[in-house]
Amino acid sequence: MGGREQLAAIDPATGVIHPLSHHLGLVGYRISEATDGSLWLLGQRDYPAHGYVVNVSHDRGMTWSAFEPKSPPPNTNGLNVSSFDGRTGYLLSTAAGPNKSTLGYLYTTHDGGKSWSAARQVPLSAAGGVEALPDGGMLVVNLLSPDTGGPVMTSKDGGQTFQTVPGLTYTTAISRLLGGGWQANAAHFQSTWMASADGIHYTPLLLP
Repeated sequence: MGGREQLAAIDPATGVIHPLSHHLGLVGYRISEATDGSLWLLGQRDYPAHGYVVNVSHDRGMTWSAFEPKSPPPNTNGLNVSSFDGRTGYLLSTAAGPNKSTLGYLYTTHDGGKSWSAARQVPLSAAGGVEALPDGGMLVVNLLSPDTGGPVMTSKDGGQTFQTVPGLTYTTAISRLLGGGWQANAAHFQSTWMASADGIHYTPLLLP
């Protein structure tokens, strides 16, 4: 969990909160865990400093490596970070473009967050969140509208080219499930959400 003052972990068996000794000085934490147990944290510097920072820990929060993207321009309106295996990771930065479009810029790491590539513009009109896949590929929602969502796209070449994932036309978000697999959230007018074991092939998710 995250907060303005200090990171903390919750013991799932007892519910006891254990504050971590390392203070990152960030707010608005979002944390995901890769399959190797590494922690991938995205946060924002507190006032008066601004900007997003990615922190990665391979020892359960004892030490962290930090990366602060310096580009694209300061009209950034959101970032997402994801790693499946703890080695290959993707940081997707979105920024306002011309004619109300959204531009996506992708950073890549292949060494567990120690170093990151320079930003590459993603060839999508409205790139949303990113999710890493087991084979090193990625999923990106092409969020054409916050109300109607958009198609989910997949890339196997580091974000140079994308193909449409079948059956996911009106998707607002996609996420990796704690128990394995992926979930695609449907737009509000769609009654069916979708689930996948491999991130590419989806079946309807039965809701209570």
